[in-house]
Amino acid sequence: MDQQRGTTLALALFAGMQVSPLCAQTTAQPDPKKPATLAALKVTAQKREESLQNVPVVLSVLPEQLLQDSGVHDIKELQMLVPGLIVTSSQSAAQTTARIRGIGTVGDNAGLESSVGVVIDGVARARNGVSFADLGELERIEVLKGPQGTVFGKNTSAGVINVVTRRPSFTRSADAEITAGNYGALGIAAAFNDALGDTSALRVYAARRRRDGFEQVVTGAGPRR
Repeated sequence: MDQQRGTTLALALFAGMQVSPLCAQTTAQPDPKKPATLAALKVTAQKREESLQNVPVVLSVLPEQLLQDSGVHDIKELQMLVPGLIVTSSQSAAQTTARIRGIGTVGDNAGLESSVGVVIDGVARARNGVSFADLGELERIEVLKGPQGTVFGKNTSAGVINVVTRRPSFTRSADAEITAGNYGALGIAAAFNDALGDTSALRVYAARRRRDGFEQVVTGAGPRR
């Protein structure tokens, strides 16, 4: 009985030793001759499309997926993603000021021109407050750090925030988004895209966002938030 049990155990071990090499041979091995490559990130920091690694400018690039995952809708929300960027506003969005590396226009006066330029789809905006509102569907945002007057002109001595929105496509589509958060935050957005012909397309975007303040201020006319 003991001899039969020992023979059975020996056969089981032998079978396991024979099967293991066969299982190892079925595992797919990576080809060492084929290097792993990443897709080149294209930017328009110098007003022409080129690879990020070829741009002689210090900049931070925020692609579309990162902006969606982070819930970025305006330049003030970029502060959590871009080191060295500070965006402040006092009483209204018109009095918005952006600073890069601590350099920027001092004061929230709406009459002062900012030292950080804001460019949306190639069009320079006169005030930072224009980009404080919802920027719409974004393809990417490029934050150029340092003087950019040679390429972008005046009011860019501290840097440029270059916003690129999503271009229309020739495929019909419709999207909708509803967001909610603390302090009564509520937002709704919708977009529609369709082809107008063989060479033209249309994309329409609309959004509305609202959020209460952090404190309840009581005035003569009643509570104001």
